[in-house]
Amino acid sequence: MKTYKPVETELGFISGRDAIYVYDIHYDYNRRTVTLQGEFNGLLCSDISSEEFIAYEMIFEDVYVFKSIELDVCLELMDTEEVTYCSIGEYTESDLLETIKKARNVHLKHYVIQTYDDVFVIACKHLKLTLVQQA
Repeated sequence: MKTYKPVETELGFISGRDAIYVYDIHYDYNRRTVTLQGEFNGLLCSDISSEEFIAYEMIFEDVYVFKSIELDVCLELMDTEEVTYCSIGEYTESDLLETIKKARNVHLKHYVIQTYDDVFVIACKHLKLTLVQQA
């Protein structure tokens, strides 16, 4: 059984093909972290609706699964029916979470991040989302 929910940020819900841009990805193998850096399109954030672009940093900690799938290819590889209405979502129940629980006996979070070019599937313990002030 899969249970999916949109993730609400301090900007509200972020939705749309042009909502999230990724400019840099850093995968730290030894620390098991993945960092995405880029900008949110303020017009596609439910709580601000600004023409400004907002810089962000997302740090996923204790990563067990990290997949990057090109957006158009993703439509063939994933069940996108549930995840198309919000650009940041979380499965609270999924086959992936169940498999990891059986194999490693850990409880994780299963995120799907839809960006302009790619979809990221990440299973980890923590997600820290920080808005970055630009100089």
